[in-house]
Amino acid sequence: MEPVQLTREELYEAVWTEPARTLAKRYGVSDVALGKACRRLRIPRPWPGYWRQRECGKHVRRPRLPKLKPDEQEKLASVTFGPRNPSVKETPEEPTGPVAERKRYEANHPITVPGGVSCGWAAAHGGGRHVAGWTPLGQSLNGPVSGTSTPGVISTLQ
Repeated sequence: MEPVQLTREELYEAVWTEPARTLAKRYGVSDVALGKACRRLRIPRPWPGYWRQRECGKHVRRPRLPKLKPDEQEKLASVTFGPRNPSVKETPEEPTGPVAERKRYEANHPITVPGGVSCGWAAAHGGGRHVAGWTPLGQSLNGPVSGTSTPGVISTLQ
């Protein structure tokens, strides 16, 4: 995107004819950056609800563009939006700190589970039926319980 230079008067007209988000997208900046430019150039901006009032047909008056002091006129004459130095591309910095270090370590050292056990609880307790005290539903430590026959579930009837 090419840098766009606007005079103070052009920016004032643009801010009062289109919402800030629309203008910001057009100029390749955020709406916050656009607001800061208006504040720096002493350009009044629409208040919250202004665009809704206009949409509903209410006649709203916009404030005049204030005059600048003679010593400010040259300094606050225009603003430029867009990349400051188009030849330099910003590269994202490598994250630092303990969290980033931990993520890099975990990416290079994956956790492997011997024997291909997929359930953490089963792996920690010896796996399924071989856990001490495990009994299928429908059986107690003393033998089968009448009326139940669902195998493979830990019994709470002890």
